[in-house]
Amino acid sequence: MSTREEQKAKTRARLLNSALRTFARKGYYEATVDDIARDAGLTTGAIYSHFKDKEDMFLAALDERARRDRDENASIMANGDRESRLRAIEERLIRIVHDRDWTLLSHEFFLYAARNPRLRKLFRQRAKREITTARETFHDYWDASVVPIEDLVLIVDAVVAMLSLYALQDPKADLSEKLRSAFRFLVQAGELDLSSRSNPETSRAH
Repeated sequence: MSTREEQKAKTRARLLNSALRTFARKGYYEATVDDIARDAGLTTGAIYSHFKDKEDMFLAALDERARRDRDENASIMANGDRESRLRAIEERLIRIVHDRDWTLLSHEFFLYAARNPRLRKLFRQRAKREITTARETFHDYWDASVVPIEDLVLIVDAVVAMLSLYALQDPKADLSEKLRSAFRFLVQAGELDLSSRSNPETSRAH
């Protein structure tokens, strides 16, 4: 990558981080391109050199967050034994539940898409990508004959979404144990095995 391309990538990342903060703080409708540029310490021209408009930036910011989530999932599944992976997944879900900015941003998109037929289609496409990513991440560990991966994603998303809304209303509430209980229940129900199949001895031990 050339120096010019590297600088462009850094500027885009900087703008997306500012967009995530600004949309979460002010909401999609109230946030302006000027607000985002001000947060990033850049000009609106810098924004329009990377994005068509505010909606394009909003969707790109959501994509960036989704990419980070995929990378974190892949990292978790690539390291440690079964129990450490379970704990890592739990801790990640707990962070999401208590991530106020992400709760506001993700629900904002959900409501925004619900009122827009074109974005509803985009929302469904994103949901399919999430299921595909989950299938690729957990295919060696999840018994899909017990609970289909599509159902797993929907159930986990629903639990996290509802707990995150409770956390919005009561920021001091510690919902960690509720999340752990729900997740462990799913683990047992779906016979989730997070031990690596690349190690026969470990697999037989479970």
